[in-house]
Amino acid sequence: MVRTAGIFQLLVAVPTMLTFGYTLFDGLFYYWSIRIYPFLTATFNAFMAAAIVFIILIQRQASITKRITFYFEAAKSAFATAVWLWLLLDSIFGPLPKYGYGPPSRTPRIVRAAVSVVTLLFLFYPTLGYAVWDLGRGENGNEEQASDDVVGEGTPLLRE
Repeated sequence: MVRTAGIFQLLVAVPTMLTFGYTLFDGLFYYWSIRIYPFLTATFNAFMAAAIVFIILIQRQASITKRITFYFEAAKSAFATAVWLWLLLDSIFGPLPKYGYGPPSRTPRIVRAAVSVVTLLFLFYPTLGYAVWDLGRGENGNEEQASDDVVGEGTPLLRE
């Protein structure tokens, strides 16, 4: 389940990484077009999304134990939660954009950021829960699971 869900996590993390990465490099090369706070926002969020992508690629390529899978899932969930929390707090308390006609409203930004918690609840937290459950199942002294501790790319996705 963790490896299959990683594909969907990758589909969420890569556009986030590329969008913030573009903003970051735009601020680096055209320094007059971006202020320091949006630059720092793009920097940290691009690095956190890149860390999620890196972890997913490591999980897809390496044969790892259940404990390491748990650590990777905890790190991915923490990075995804940090990105979501940063963008939610930025929507609530951050500077307002200076474009458009009339006074800018925070309400649409807050609603979009709050609704995006669905991504966390359906893509990142279930894999963490599964890793915790799988780790606990393997530590109960079950000999069958002890021999099956390493999961790699050769392992079928739909195994019992």
